[in-house]
Formats: sequence, structure tokens, C-alpha cells
Amino acid sequence: MSNGTSDRKPSSPLKDSLRLLFHNKPAVLSLFMIVLLASAAISGQLLVGKRPTEDQIKLMDKAAITGDTLAIEVKRGAVLDHTKTELKDTFLPPLSESRHIEGKVYFLGTDDLGRDVLARLWAGSTISLTIGFLAVGISVLLGITLGGIAGYFGRSRVRLPLLAMLLLGGGGGVLWAAEFEFAAIPVLAIAAGFFVVQAVMALLGKRFSSVIAFGVVLMLSLSIFAYNSSVESSTPEGRAYISASQVADESYMLVRQIRDLGAEVKLIEDTDPRAKDNEWRLAAQLEIENKQAALNLLLSQHALLVHETQLEIVERGFGEREERIAHLESLDLADDAAMEKNILEGDRKRLEALKAKTDELTKDITVKETAVTATSEKTTENLEPLGSNALLERRAELRKTVVDKFRAERDNRFETLVKGKNLDGSTRYGAYRVLRHFITTVVLYILLLVTALLVAAQAQAAAGESRNIVSKLFIPTITVDDLVMRFTEIMLTIPVLFLILMVLALFERDVYIVMAVIGLTSWMGTTRFVRAEILSLREQDFVQAARSLGVSDFRIIWRHLVPNAISPVLVSATIGVAGAVLAESTLSFLGIGAGENQDTWGKILADGRLFLNDAPWLTWIPGIAILITVLSFNLLGEGLREAFNPKLRGR
Repeated sequence: MSNGTSDRKPSSPLKDSLRLLFHNKPAVLSLFMIVLLASAAISGQLLVGKRPTEDQIKLMDKAAITGDTLAIEVKRGAVLDHTKTELKDTFLPPLSESRHIEGKVYFLGTDDLGRDVLARLWAGSTISLTIGFLAVGISVLLGITLGGIAGYFGRSRVRLPLLAMLLLGGGGGVLWAAEFEFAAIPVLAIAAGFFVVQAVMALLGKRFSSVIAFGVVLMLSLSIFAYNSSVESSTPEGRAYISASQVADESYMLVRQIRDLGAEVKLIEDTDPRAKDNEWRLAAQLEIENKQAALNLLLSQHALLVHETQLEIVERGFGEREERIAHLESLDLADDAAMEKNILEGDRKRLEALKAKTDELTKDITVKETAVTATSEKTTENLEPLGSNALLERRAELRKTVVDKFRAERDNRFETLVKGKNLDGSTRYGAYRVLRHFITTVVLYILLLVTALLVAAQAQAAAGESRNIVSKLFIPTITVDDLVMRFTEIMLTIPVLFLILMVLALFERDVYIVMAVIGLTSWMGTTRFVRAEILSLREQDFVQAARSLGVSDFRIIWRHLVPNAISPVLVSATIGVAGAVLAESTLSFLGIGAGENQDTWGKILADGRLFLNDAPWLTWIPGIAILITVLSFNLLGEGLREAFNPKLRGR
């Protein structure tokens, strides 16, 4: 029946958007490709890996009986092995049969080591796509939060304590990173004082929830930092790591002091060759002599501590090994128990040798302590001034023999602490390994920052409602919108590649660290999208109705505004995944992204460029995989943009 009205059934905006999306053939094809890529990434984690040998299978079976944890990276049910090399099958083109394994076909060929390109590509899809999704997840979370604040609270004025806390906190962080700790500490202390003022204002205004949230996050962070510190101070591996770090830092400071004195002496030699007996010059040289003697003593103390920690590790191993011997004997594994007994006897002999060496080091420390006392009693009268060339040679020798050596030892000690194993193969300090990771630290700092901003927001609201003495400090300054957008523009000026290089210089090379950095430096576009949408939505009738009902501002943002502004965010996130995959591939191609045991598409592409003329498939196969992935996400993003555009609905 028709009475002039449409027979079309009523539909929701979501159904209309999906209808438009599925009428877009490129978007549907891209969605299909993305589903295939996601399936490849998930299955690659399960089916691609190093296959165990017969001996390793026996070890795995024995470990299942004894309850041991094997430190071998193999997958029993692996279909393809991306690490196996077949030197007789090097540089085989796609769809080639193996030269010595009957019936084996390499569908995408092999590389210079005879590794299966299909297996490497399949394994790389897991890492590359995981990085893309997680990096975008971090950027979307930050972008929605900051964009929502800028759009909804944009007209409000930032009060003086919050602005001072942000500026001083940022400035103090820059000073600390530049190694000006003497200036950074008071600046950060003042910033903390402004935060305390805001916390007090929030409590006076009975805004307890934000303060409690910050307190919970702060206690969690302090607990984690305290646990990490206790592991480093109460374990033999940790004490050796801290001692090596101290030697590296002290020797580096001495190198810098010698460098500065050498530069000043060089300047004097170039301008006034007769100036050789400056009192300041001799005083600075005497200070260097005192620090050199103290460093020599520190080196001997470190050597003693290393031997003491080795003694402690051996003694600790006695009880653990005896328990293991009893466990193996209870399982009727006599041969394994006999082997453990032989190791135990060897450890007893090693213990005696370590005790003898410890006595020698104790005597050496006594000699070094005497030298430190004698050096501290020296004066500048009998001190021979050193020229710039002598200081240069002294600095080079100190860097070679101490600084570089102990920086490497510090890294090795930390690696031993993080990856230390028990006798059964399990990680000795498993929680420390997770809680000391770069990403854990970043997450904690983000949580602290977010909850601190919540406290500041509640304090500003309380200051506008009360007339107490503390509220007099909350003088309005710039708008919230200006503050957030200026910060966004500053972040846009930071070169991401240089930031990643700096982070990777401080931490081990790992694609997941790259993922965190990409996520933390790619939220600016999402922030702008969300801000623009919320600016247009905040004056709508449904928002005014929620306000009149007394709904809190943050509930209005997350319950009403963000869902209505999600379409541009979804489009931005879809395109952002493609950008993150491309960024990771670029970094891995340059050799600064993936670790040694991590196969990614960019790393496969980098390996193949050396054989571009002889084996071009090693380059174009991973290149096509990256192209398909980036193109699919971009086309899907464009399809979502059209589908969520209200002007196109009903066509």
C-alpha cells in the first residue's frame, strides 16, 4: 500500500553507513584483503617458526617430565621455518623445486642463505601488522583524550598553577635530559609544588575522585620503582650492574672534566704561550688527580664486588643444585643426577679459587686507599702542569680503558640481570624483566600525567566555585584550546626519525620500542579531528539536555560526544595503520628498527636490496606486500570517510 510515503523501512545511521560502505567496491575489496592479512598475521604466530630437531624433541619431552623450562625458540607444530638455511637452494626464483629435497617447492623463492621467502614474509606479517595496530591504538587514545579536552573545555581559561606546572615540568625535563641536573632539580621541585597546590584545591572543593585516582597510580608507580630498585640492590646480579654503572658514570665525568681543562689550556697556548703556571690551571689539574685516584679505588672496589657476587651466586647455586639432584633422583633420572653432581663438585673448586682471589683484591683496595689519601694531601707547588696534547692523550686513554669498557660491561650486567635463568630454565626475576621494560615505564608516565591533569582540571573547577585563600592563586591565563593546540604544534615540529634514533641509542633495538615511539608521536592528527568534531557537537541539543540533567563533563565527552565524533577518528586510525606499517618498514629497512631475531617486511626488503640484479624477487615480493597493505588500509579509510559522511546517506 502506498499513500505518498516511502515504503522503505526505517533504518539507523549505522546501517546506512554500512550500506554505503558495502556498495563501495574498492573499500570492500580492501576490507577483504585486510582480513586476509590479519589472518596471515595470526596464523603466522602459530604456524611459522623454527622446527625442533630430534634431540630438541627429546629435550622437550624430558622437560615435560622434569618440569623444566627450555630456552629454545622452537615451535613443535611449525609448518614453515623462516630461519632454516639451505645453502644448496640459494637464489631460487619463485615456484622453484628444491635442489636436494624431493617434492619441496619454494612458492616465493629463496634468498642468499637458502631461506624460504614465503616463510619469512609470513613471519614478518605478524610483527609488522601488530606494530601497526598497537601504535595506532596508542595514538588514538591520546588523540581522543586531548582532542576532547580541547574541543569541550576550549573556552575555559587555564589557571596559573596548571600553566606554571606544565611549563616548569617541561623545562625541568629538558634540563635533566641535557644533563643540567643542578638546574633541573629546583625547577622540577617548584613544578611539584604547584601540583600540590592544585591537589589541595581539589580536596578543599571535595573533588576526591581525581586525587584518589592520582594517588592510586602514584602508589602503583612507586611500588614498581621500589621493586625494581630492590631487585637491583638485593641481588648479586643487580649489585654488579649498579657498580658497573657507577664506574661508567664516574669515569665519563672525569673524561669530561679533562676535556674541558684541555680546551682551556689549548686556548691559552694558542693566545699566550708564556702562560704556563696559572694557579687555576694547577688547581683544576690537582682536582683531576684526586678524582683519578678515587676512580682507581672505585675500580678495585668494583673488582672485589664482582668476585663477591660470584661467590654469592655459586653459594646460592649449591642449595638449588642439591634440590635439583634430589628431584631428578625421585624421577629415576640417574644419569642427569650424576651430571648435576659433577657440576656441583666443580662449583666447590671454583668457590675456593674465588675466595683466594677475593683476599688479593682486598689487599689491593688497601693500597689504593693509601694512594687516595696521599693524593688528597698534595698541593699545587710540586705539580707539573700538563699541556693540551698530554691532556688529550690522557683523556683518550681513560675513555679507552675505562669508559668504553664499563659502558659495555654495564649493558652486559643488565642483560644478565634481566635474562638470568634458574636451573630449571625459567627466568629468575621474571617480574623485573617486565616492569623494567621501556614500554612499562612509558605507560606509567602516561598514567601519571593523565591523572595529574585530571587533578588539575578538578582543581580549576573547584577554584571557580569557592572563595578561599588557595583559590586566589588560580588566576586565569590562556585558554585550554590554545594550550592544547600549541602543544600539538610543538609535537608536529619534532622529527620522529631522530627521536626514534635517540630512544634506540638508549635501549636495545626492538620493534616494539619503535611501536611505542611511533604511537606517542602520531596522535596530533587525531587530536585535530576530534577537536573539530566536538566543537561542532558541544552546542547540540542533546549535549545541553545532558548538562541540564547534571551529567558530569567527562561523562558527556565519553558517553555522548566521542561516539558521535568517532567517524573521522575511525578514518584517521585506518589510514594511520598504513602509516605505522610504512614507518616500521622504513626503519627496519634502514637497519634501526627490528632486532637481530625479528623478521619484518622492511628487514626482508633491506636484505634483498644487496642482490637486486641477481635475485630481484627478494626486493619486489616484500615491496608488494607493503604496497598491498598500505593501499588496502588507505582505500578502506576513504570508503569509511564516504560511508560516515551524512551528506551521502540515502543515495
